[in-house]
Amino acid sequence: TPGTKTTLYVGPCRVWEVAGGGPVIISETDIFQQNTQLSIPWDANATIKPKDEVTITAAPTDPQMVGKKFQIQTVARAGEMRATRRFSVQSVDMEA
Repeated sequence: TPGTKTTLYVGPCRVWEVAGGGPVIISETDIFQQNTQLSIPWDANATIKPKDEVTITAAPTDPQMVGKKFQIQTVARAGEMRATRRFSVQSVDMEA
């Protein structure tokens, strides 16, 4: 149902920036894009898909992250897996 949200995963994650990205202007609105990655533990029992939304609910070492929202852009597939499950994400924060 449109507008209905389901929690797929609750637990630790790591968010970090990768070199690249920059400002983009869309219809007179400045949007800053960065190449951001997110990972969760390999054994996390969750099926994460592109366009799923992530909300950071706690960040003991970086309180400014709390409340940040990201959208999953890509999901690592077989052959790309590491000790964690990695995803490319995009911030959904916009500057007016």
